[in-house]
Amino acid sequence: MRRIRTSRGWVVPVWLLASVFHPVHAAGQDGAAEPGSGTFRDPRDGEEYCWVRIGEQEWMELEMALGLTRTQAEDQGRDRGGSGNTIGATLKKVGEWATEYQGRPIPVTNESGFSAIPAGLFAQDQFFHEGYTGWWSASAEGDQAWVHGLRFFDSKMGRDLNAKEFGYSVRCVSDTPGG
Repeated sequence: MRRIRTSRGWVVPVWLLASVFHPVHAAGQDGAAEPGSGTFRDPRDGEEYCWVRIGEQEWMELEMALGLTRTQAEDQGRDRGGSGNTIGATLKKVGEWATEYQGRPIPVTNESGFSAIPAGLFAQDQFFHEGYTGWWSASAEGDQAWVHGLRFFDSKMGRDLNAKEFGYSVRCVSDTPGG
């Protein structure tokens, strides 16, 4: 499994980087939680879970670990990086995404283990775009925040500013693949 070192000094599996972290990853060397992290107790099972806010720096580190150049990672838009941006294929869960669109093959490999599914988004009291998915970044600019997303008809990962009133997925995982 591919692992990368983040700017916070964590060595984490790629599938975990844009996720909720296990306490071993969320705690600093002295055991204190990093800024922008914490815990919550789930009333359904009584267990305590850690969370971390993922900002633009961590998203870009994930994207570069999967193959984007720094210039491509810093670019904005749904078509950033041109044909060189195929990292979406490594994030998409096999069997959940189209593998062809208008006669063109669309790679779906999930090599990263991230297992993204096409969840759509929520706006104006309804769900839209079931063939898309996106995740908020903790980095905001005014009344907008950065969204990183995938589309059903290509292998790219987009990056755009979007109104905070839209609803995107929350990524929750355990500390081990398949756990």
